[in-house]
Amino acid sequence: MIDSSNLSNEQPQFTSNLNKRHRSGKIWRTIFRVSTVVGVIALVALLLNVVNSTMGYAAVAFKNHPDELAINNIPLENLHQSDLSYILRENVSRRLYENLESEKAFIDRSQEEIYKLVIAHVAQPKVLGTWNLWISLTEREGVFEEAEAKYGEKNPELLDEAIRFMLQGGTIDLTAGMDPASDENHISIASSIMLCVEKSAPLDHITISSDGNGSMPVFDDSGRLVGLTIATQKSLWANFRFLLKQEILGLEESIRLFSTTPADFYKLKQKGEIKPGMDADILLLDKDFNLTASFVMGQKMMDEGKVLVKGTFS
Repeated sequence: MIDSSNLSNEQPQFTSNLNKRHRSGKIWRTIFRVSTVVGVIALVALLLNVVNSTMGYAAVAFKNHPDELAINNIPLENLHQSDLSYILRENVSRRLYENLESEKAFIDRSQEEIYKLVIAHVAQPKVLGTWNLWISLTEREGVFEEAEAKYGEKNPELLDEAIRFMLQGGTIDLTAGMDPASDENHISIASSIMLCVEKSAPLDHITISSDGNGSMPVFDDSGRLVGLTIATQKSLWANFRFLLKQEILGLEESIRLFSTTPADFYKLKQKGEIKPGMDADILLLDKDFNLTASFVMGQKMMDEGKVLVKGTFS
């Protein structure tokens, strides 16, 4: 028989404990839900970061470009296994070829397998630089310009790739070095232009720029950074005169590289030409291509070789 008096005495304590358990359960349920949401957000962020880091544009240079390995104008990727095997045999050491054959006979390999071997051992791609997916999607033109500025002139293979890009309708930018006659640390503007002419690349798809007024590091003889200075714009003028003095290009062709084509490419509709309605930005040269006078928006900035108006970094 149940004692009703004991039940009535225990009921308030039971109810109190039950309410505490309910409150505790709600707190832990909230913590669990918040933790789950935070975990999902972190996982999504991690996945996005992985995708962003592993995808995007890359600047690649080949020892032997795949286009140059085509047979009878058939692209490398479309060649038959026997043709790919022939390319491999003719371009790698006998020992390497025999090792690959011993691993798996070429007759038993698929076209895709042999194609990958040709790329790895004959084309020999080398990644020079990469850009993540976000930058590749949002700053596409900037990526191309940076790749050309960083690698195009310093790497003959990439310069060849840039010329192929031009022949397909693209526009490249060449960075002007301080010594227009030197190919020591980079392929000079003059050498780059001559190669473009040799390969019948359209010169109206070339722009020339400099790092003028940009931050330029200064290093001592041991390679230690000792300061920062401002890059000069004089490299543009030096290269412009060099192209003319060496008769690499005519006056009109040279002007287009430094003025008209950049204005067209960047859609600066008031720049790049001298005609009614355009900004009056004009340079006057003597017969030896020395700068004698200049006008900016119609204002005379230089006269008889003397600077009349100085800018921030002058």
